[in-house]
Amino acid sequence: MEILLFVLIVVVSALTLAVFGVLFTFVQMSRKGKATSGVHFKKGDIEDLLSSGDAEAARADASIWRRQQPRNATAYQLLAKAHFQLKEYVECKRVLEELIDFAPEFEFSSRPYLARVEKELKGNRPRIVDSDDS
Repeated sequence: MEILLFVLIVVVSALTLAVFGVLFTFVQMSRKGKATSGVHFKKGDIEDLLSSGDAEAARADASIWRRQQPRNATAYQLLAKAHFQLKEYVECKRVLEELIDFAPEFEFSSRPYLARVEKELKGNRPRIVDSDDS
């Protein structure tokens, strides 16, 4: 009976140490920002960069995120916003069209944005200047 009690105490102690070890590791990773790197965390980071005017960093992060998750519509939307802020209208249009191609449910929300990009592209095209030779 004493041996059984001893084994039970050892097993419970080992399980308790294992649980505390997992919790300790999670807390350490959280402090370093590794345990919270989910979709919302990345989205918030990129949105913060965009709102602070650091569109180049936002473009870089959104590009990496899109490569890691090529079917993540949010990554495409944020990448398009970064391109737009950087006045990279051709790239912005391409990203939005890719988004609509693979996720047609985003067409309704992307079309007005795409129309705005088209307007910017038309406004930035070189215009033919008439020369008066007379």
